[in-house]
Amino acid sequence: MPHVAVQKISKRFQTAGGAVVALKDVTFDVPRRTLVALIGANGAGKTTLMKVLAGRLLADSGKIRVNGRFTDTSERSWASRVGFAEGEAVGFYDRLTGRQNLAFFAALYGLDTATAKRRIELWIERLLLPQPDAPWQSLSAGGRARWILARALLHGPGLLLLDEPTRSQDPDGVRVVHRVLHALRQNASTTIFLATHRREDLALADAVIWLQQGSVACTKSPRELLSDKAFSDWWADASKKKAGDS
Repeated sequence: MPHVAVQKISKRFQTAGGAVVALKDVTFDVPRRTLVALIGANGAGKTTLMKVLAGRLLADSGKIRVNGRFTDTSERSWASRVGFAEGEAVGFYDRLTGRQNLAFFAALYGLDTATAKRRIELWIERLLLPQPDAPWQSLSAGGRARWILARALLHGPGLLLLDEPTRSQDPDGVRVVHRVLHALRQNASTTIFLATHRREDLALADAVIWLQQGSVACTKSPRELLSDKAFSDWWADASKKKAGDS
């Protein structure tokens, strides 16, 4: 039985120019203790899909099963089962330190003081979180990204959703994040979705879902995908565009 089964999820947004299809009949199954990489061009639907899984957005249609049961992601109890590391530092307070911010979020998760302190120190150590007692506003983009990941891990979620966690990391930061994700996949009953534009992130994955214009183009192992000519051509073109934008 899959841990997460997504069945025909669709989502549209209304804009001044009309309706935009963000997701169209997205369907896939994911076993427990699996890391799935989500890839695709900007606007392909990666972040929208994770926001639907996190309960931040409601799908227009479709179902999500978890452990064989239909799940209402709008229920408050769902938040205790999901960790969502967004691409932006939503909810962090500039004048609080990183440590104080995590203490605040731990209280929102309902963790008691002793448990919160123990887990905060654990993730400061494992993620090599920079400047734990410096104001949040003084941290670099790469440092903030690891603190955002720590927040998603505090309450020990069974489903972890990561929106480009290595995007702003230097090589040392990427290695730290990879080491933590590898350990989570090996040692915990955690299912991980990782949206990425980094080729090296694919080496972590058990499976890769390639989204194109809101639909699943294919689901393959990293090895199969990297040997796929269509993917290689797309990746080369995407890399050129990214270099041109920098």
